[in-house]
Amino acid sequence: PLPVEALSVFLLALVKIQNGEIPLLPDYDQVNVDATKAAKVIEFVFAQAPYVIRSKILLEAEKRVVGKVIDLDSLLYFLVDQYVHESSRGEERLRALFVASDMDGDGNLTLNEFQDMVMHINSRKSHRELLRMYAEMTLNRTVDCNTFVRVCRKFSFFSFTYGPHTKKVDRQSNEVFEVLAAEWEKVEDLIHELLVVLEGSAVGMRLEQNVKTLKSLLDSRFEAESAWHCYRKVVSEFASAIKNRTPGMGRAESS
Repeated sequence: PLPVEALSVFLLALVKIQNGEIPLLPDYDQVNVDATKAAKVIEFVFAQAPYVIRSKILLEAEKRVVGKVIDLDSLLYFLVDQYVHESSRGEERLRALFVASDMDGDGNLTLNEFQDMVMHINSRKSHRELLRMYAEMTLNRTVDCNTFVRVCRKFSFFSFTYGPHTKKVDRQSNEVFEVLAAEWEKVEDLIHELLVVLEGSAVGMRLEQNVKTLKSLLDSRFEAESAWHCYRKVVSEFASAIKNRTPGMGRAESS
């Protein structure tokens, strides 16, 4: 049987696709969704998922596009399958995180080790929530791997979570996004002109996908680090494409 959360993913995506219209499911056989809208729905439903996972889901969804549309049923079942698959790997990730954070290998996660771990994974939990988590772990006297996994799952820590972000972005992230938005404005038109030239090519499709991801990150204003890496990737691919289309450019630079 599917977990309740999987049903929530199904309904959340359906409501977003249909813009809350009633009935949500029409009474005719097949409903198609515009591929661009489907991508936005995926971004919305999996907004809290790590950037790498979200990108993978978007790429897999593209394989189901026929022309410029995707079958509604196919999209919804695909999203549920993706959620179930990624969620099932949650315990595996938590156990790996415990092993990596238990620096002395004694099977007990100290407060210092826990704090170091939190700092490295850039958790969105508040300081108070993190202290509550660790306090509950210590009720077991030894913070072993099983205790760590159990409490983390209870607090939805480092887990695959569906739905849009609800927390405010911190001031530092806002500053990063302001800089990124300004830098992107300088090159956006040039990159779109190049995409027209590269239309249909493997390089063009890859660059276009990365541009879509970057725009989504800039719009959501979450995951500042991911947005920065994505921007650098787009600019790097743009520069590489220009270089490869300009005969003798590489030789001129090396001479």
